[in-house]
Amino acid sequence: MRILHVLDHSLPARTAYARRAVATVRAQRQLGWHTVHLTGPAQGLQQEHEAWPCYRTQPAPPWLCSRRLWRAGAEWWQLRSRIRQVMQLTRPDLLHVHSPASHVLAAARLGRPILFDIHGIFPEQPQAVSRTERAALGAAAAIVCDSRALRSEIQRWVRPALPIAVVPDTLGWTESEPAEPDLRDCGRPLLGMFGPHGEPQGTALAIAALPALCRRFRGLGLVLFGSGADSPVWTQLAASLQVGPHLHLRPEIAAAYTRAVDVSLLPSLSHRAAELLPPLQALTAMRQGGLIAASDVGGHRELFEHGQTALLFPAGSVEGLVDVLSLFLAHPEAWEAMRLAARRRALHDFDETSVAQTYRPLLEGLLRPLARV
Repeated sequence: MRILHVLDHSLPARTAYARRAVATVRAQRQLGWHTVHLTGPAQGLQQEHEAWPCYRTQPAPPWLCSRRLWRAGAEWWQLRSRIRQVMQLTRPDLLHVHSPASHVLAAARLGRPILFDIHGIFPEQPQAVSRTERAALGAAAAIVCDSRALRSEIQRWVRPALPIAVVPDTLGWTESEPAEPDLRDCGRPLLGMFGPHGEPQGTALAIAALPALCRRFRGLGLVLFGSGADSPVWTQLAASLQVGPHLHLRPEIAAAYTRAVDVSLLPSLSHRAAELLPPLQALTAMRQGGLIAASDVGGHRELFEHGQTALLFPAGSVEGLVDVLSLFLAHPEAWEAMRLAARRRALHDFDETSVAQTYRPLLEGLLRPLARV
């Protein structure tokens, strides 16, 4: 089977979108399928990545970029023309088209079935589907998304017989990891929260839990990994709560750092993205075998089983977070089974082999009608 992937962007860009695309291609190649990759005008004619050869699309002419509608139309036409060219060169059996929805329309009615791979939230606006999104759903022969909650959301907008598969993020693509950071000056026990940081991610809630926690565990520290321009906000909040010395900011972030803390925090508040999408930070913490305290938003409930792979607390509750962390920190040796269970689930359910087996029946089903023609 030969598959043409149509992407917004790819490596060398380092984004969650590119990470999911690479993992998808690696999973399909495990099945012996041949993949070809084309990026849209958004990435332009960027340099190649040695492990990730791509066809590229010429950006729209600069004189069209002053008008948003003109630019969108020109980029759509540029991409459609480029898809035609690459199809003539590579003769794919099907098109695996990744978000945004406009890419599906650029690939529509070109004689090959389309698998629409939805990255992130869909539709972009809650309770509404744009004309472009609705047309993309109508043009797709099948859809994949990365959570059961998102699949339920999409099912409201599509014809009942349309196949929709859940293909979660995987652990297959990892960049070289730095050594664990030296956190000896940050206190013990040590809590870690991994960016991005903001109100929706529950950063303020985590800091608000520090006074009660520090009264119980006097040497406790909280490290915000991946802190950036908003660092003064969190420093000032900690100072106002008189726990300034217990908060530590580190701009760097890496998966290996989860091993350097006693508990990883995922205190997201309830909002649409948190309810629909499991965060990659959660999967990373599971793989590292760390203890995890997470709010009970939908994305976390899809990944974690309370009491088995993590401890969950009511989203938005400072008291709930304090109670869960107190359970962890009072008897850390009692939670080894949870560490092992979390790691086993991450390695078993979110590896490339498992994902590959999800793709097999879906893509072979798309090609079956063509084989009868």
